[in-house]
Amino acid sequence: MKRIAIYILLFFSIFLILLSENHFIKDNGFYFIFFHFILGLILVGNKGFRLLSPISIIYFYTTLSLSIGSWGFSRGYIIQRNLEEGFVAWNHSNLSLSIILLFTATFIIIGERYLPKKLNRTKFNDIPFTRYLITVILFLPFFFFDVDLSPLGGSGSLSKIPKALFAVSTILYLQKFKVKSRYLGYLLIILIMAVVSINEKREAIFLILPVLYLEVIRNKLNLNFKNLIFLSILLLYCMTLILAMSIARGYGGFGQYQSIFSSIGLIPSYISSDIFIGGLLLNIEVGYVYFHSLNSIELIINNPTLLAFGSTIIKAFFIVLPRSIVPFKPDSIITLYTTNYDPAFRVVGGSFPINIFSEFFWNFHIFGILLSLLLILFCRLLYKNLYQAIDISSIPKTLFYFVCYFNILTLARGSGLDLYCLILFLSSFFIGLYMAVDSFLFRKNYSA
Repeated sequence: MKRIAIYILLFFSIFLILLSENHFIKDNGFYFIFFHFILGLILVGNKGFRLLSPISIIYFYTTLSLSIGSWGFSRGYIIQRNLEEGFVAWNHSNLSLSIILLFTATFIIIGERYLPKKLNRTKFNDIPFTRYLITVILFLPFFFFDVDLSPLGGSGSLSKIPKALFAVSTILYLQKFKVKSRYLGYLLIILIMAVVSINEKREAIFLILPVLYLEVIRNKLNLNFKNLIFLSILLLYCMTLILAMSIARGYGGFGQYQSIFSSIGLIPSYISSDIFIGGLLLNIEVGYVYFHSLNSIELIINNPTLLAFGSTIIKAFFIVLPRSIVPFKPDSIITLYTTNYDPAFRVVGGSFPINIFSEFFWNFHIFGILLSLLLILFCRLLYKNLYQAIDISSIPKTLFYFVCYFNILTLARGSGLDLYCLILFLSSFFIGLYMAVDSFLFRKNYSA
């Protein structure tokens, strides 16, 4: 009966949004979105292993980001003029918000039925130092130089892949230590990633997910008051790092710095500035998620001829093929959206991501909701394989599925299915390198 009541409330609130005036939703949409977030939380429950499933992560990340972003825009905390002008120009915010909430509501209603009901006992076999040392030798050197990803159709540095693998392998190695040493190790590896990746804050912050997941399945933790305090402290720590990295990149007008240790002392001044709230919404990307998720739907409503009809989905099959060889290579969702929203920005290499559910809508309009079912099946398979990899103490498989797992936030945020697949492809290469060295040194057979 509880499920049925939640289903009714979810769809009834969507119906109310649809009947509301455009300006009313601009001013008050965050109430409806946060209501969806709370209903989803009640539906999933307080069991840690259910809350940390990829299905739950995508839903909670999307609805929480949309609600905070909507609140900020409705209160005028917008520090970029182009975003403010775009927000003011919306004529269908009631329709676009009802569409994305229809997608997310359907996703959690069906997805919740595929969440695990109980947590089986899991073995935590210690990783030998010799095998951890292989990851240090192979991946640590990438902390000192960058390799451009653009020739492969990506953006940023190739080095972030082995750096992430080193961080995850370190988190796995820390499982052999007692609680205090393990927690100190978590904070240290997140800090190291923040120090060396000022321009890629997600590299450090995404590590929260493997840390939380391992602690949850190790101790069978649920969401209660005690664990909520620990989670709040961890989030506060990460928020401090985000602000320090943002200030170092120029936010707040303090100049640019090469180290977060130079910018961390400026956080109080940044917090007291007039632009702090608007800047914070951009720092944690909720402003971007809200605006571009709804703006992309608005563009399709105004011009249905922009529909991609699945081209951004199949783009993933062409990630390693240069356009010079395959001239019919499809464009990514980032390319299509940015070109139509801000062509001048795209010409100079700029890009704007849109939420995964907005990408589904961009491809097949309302029928894009069917793609959510495929996403649910993928998330379920990923979560199952991650658990099994940890249970059998397979380092290569655990590394790979953890990369799939914490980068699910990249997919939800809206960098495109093609970029997500590129990350997995490149990670497979480096994990394969680890397997080859490990097999050579210890004569281990990975064929199984």
